[in-house]
Amino acid sequence: YVDIDNFNLINQALGNEIGDKLLAQVADRLQSCLRQVDSISRRHKDTFVILLTQLAKQETAAIIIQRILQTIRQKFEIDAHELTVTVGIG
Repeated sequence: YVDIDNFNLINQALGNEIGDKLLAQVADRLQSCLRQVDSISRRHKDTFVILLTQLAKQETAAIIIQRILQTIRQKFEIDAHELTVTVGIG
């Protein structure tokens, strides 16, 4: 599970349109961190489920998680807003 921290605050402060665009960009970034054999889906509002398959080594999952954290840490530019978000993984 990957959950965007404080997503409700973004929706409240900037509106649902910005929140929806943020969700789309987060999904794109998450997808870019995965291998072709992996899957991602949005479970609920700001929660994504990632299925890592064909893991030959446990370290592979840790590498993908680090990729996700580094990618999400980069600023999002949505309309005239620069947003920085964090995620919880677990």
